[in-house]
Amino acid sequence: MSLEFVSREEYRRYRDSDRGGDLRSRHGNVLVIPEGGSNAAGISGCRHMAQYVPPDSSHVVMAVGTGATLTGLRQALPDGKRVWGVKVVEASQENSWISNHSRPVEWVSRFTFGSYARTTPDLIAFVGEWNRQTGIPIEPIYTGKLLFGVIRMMEEGELPSGPETVVIHTGGLQYLSD
Repeated sequence: MSLEFVSREEYRRYRDSDRGGDLRSRHGNVLVIPEGGSNAAGISGCRHMAQYVPPDSSHVVMAVGTGATLTGLRQALPDGKRVWGVKVVEASQENSWISNHSRPVEWVSRFTFGSYARTTPDLIAFVGEWNRQTGIPIEPIYTGKLLFGVIRMMEEGELPSGPETVVIHTGGLQYLSD
């Protein structure tokens, strides 16, 4: 395998094209990986995460970009779990993955902080304080927005604040080195 890095504009052309644009002419058979791994293979791979969710928990919360990770997890969790997706971008792309499934998801869109990768002084302060106090690194793109939202939802009584709530940290730590 060889990876080829392309500009955002090129990627959009490849993503939106059935043939993969110039890549096929240069390399033959190629696989263009969609954002967030949001295809059937990505969703299938995320189903394995369900085995790590404690059976006695009742709420599972995670950050959502494209919705692929949440969709795979939701497909594999038992029906008794209430699943929450805290959106990090003001978009509806996750609906295309979830709409074909009968298992409900609670969508939370009030913690996007304006759009993908946007921040506010409050969010930056929260992330900095979290990182100083907990030793569990987070960033302001995904997990910072998620945890800011979870804490707010717990304070407001929307989510239980005990062991029945599982919050999934999906990474994104590469942003800390930028």
